Amino acid sequence: MMVDTIRYGPPRMPHRLGTVIAVDLGNTNSCVAGYGATAGDETAPPMFRLCIPTSVAFTGDGAVLVGEAAKNHPAAISGFKRLLETRFDSPEVRRAAEHLPYKIVDWCSRTHIEVNGGGAARSMYAADVASMVIAELKARAAGRRSTTPSSPSPTTSRTAHVEAAMNAARMAGLMTVRIIDEPTAAAVSHGLHHRLRDRGNVLVLHVGGGTSAATVLTYENAVFEALASHHDLHLGGDDFDGRIANHFTQLIKHSHGVDIADDDLAFTNLKSQCELAKKTLSSQATAQVNLHTNLANGGVLSFSGSLTRAQFEELNHDLFQKVISLVDTAMAETKRAAGFDVIDEVVLVGGSARIPRIRELVKNYFDGKDATAASIGGGEAVVVEPEEAVVHGGGLLSHPMEDGYHCMGAGGRRQIGSPMDRCYHEI
Repeated sequence: MMVDTIRYGPPRMPHRLGTVIAVDLGNTNSCVAGYGATAGDETAPPMFRLCIPTSVAFTGDGAVLVGEAAKNHPAAISGFKRLLETRFDSPEVRRAAEHLPYKIVDWCSRTHIEVNGGGAARSMYAADVASMVIAELKARAAGRRSTTPSSPSPTTSRTAHVEAAMNAARMAGLMTVRIIDEPTAAAVSHGLHHRLRDRGNVLVLHVGGGTSAATVLTYENAVFEALASHHDLHLGGDDFDGRIANHFTQLIKHSHGVDIADDDLAFTNLKSQCELAKKTLSSQATAQVNLHTNLANGGVLSFSGSLTRAQFEELNHDLFQKVISLVDTAMAETKRAAGFDVIDEVVLVGGSARIPRIRELVKNYFDGKDATAASIGGGEAVVVEPEEAVVHGGGLLSHPMEDGYHCMGAGGRRQIGSPMDRCYHEI
């Protein structure tokens, strides 16, 4: 959808329930949400929400794998959201290149991803790869609803990212009707647009698989506005997994005399087991890491070890402190804003927000204030999983009967959680 085919402002007529989906394109996982009402039925059926790994792989025979099927493929491509519409010579890309397991190349000063499949190597824009993930989400959503999804609500922060995300959606066969910034969507998912006092404030901390961000929003005249926001594009669950994997790499080297750090397949398998251990430690005190894998030298490695929550927290102590530093920086800027008094609500989103130590650190920072954990809709409390909070909020805003569907404004005010929160309408 080209710029000259859209106008800013709310649609002239609300769309029908069940014709719009919300899409949250992430670096590690991507989610979709929406309603599946039957034709002519504008009541609110349960919202569906589902997430898949943001992974794409190209097999030797030219087939394309997306989601779970691609995640553990040796040639899996993930973490490409941060590459959307970036210049190859930018510091952001240079830093990303140090962490990505695949090759990125320069194509007319723009960043391309080199992929191998079908017997030949070629390069693609990150938006091309992202469109495959969005198309998969669209296909899965179609099985949960009575109508074909017609539009996503991607979340992003920069103008270039917005245009690239919209282009990816267009390639997936969708028209973008709205861009919603992630903190606003997260606040809506927890019902704060119904519950906050006028000029109330909320801290939204997102700790995802690859990125983290702290944002302070204020709610005034039924509109969320950002007071401060700070992020780290290379801090999240993948880094926590890496610390565990490095720990067990040293244990394996000591006990088996094998260094798997440079064995791509073995190390990938180990990191997958470490990710499972991290998730287990969110609810249990101890987790097992079991590895049985082929080695590049033709051998086979079998290893089993345990990890306690205390060990996990020690391995990642400095990284957890970086998360809190984001909160501290955002709060320091917020406190300089005229009229700011206190934080009324704290919202934690992203899969890594489940980690008990992070939740404890945030609670301590706000003098014992617990994070908001439920969405209020129709008078009923609905549990919102941290990794689904953003897309859940986008799904709520896709409902034509939801309070303030027209950009959630009051008295003619537009909802602008950030400069990139726009309502799109095709002329």
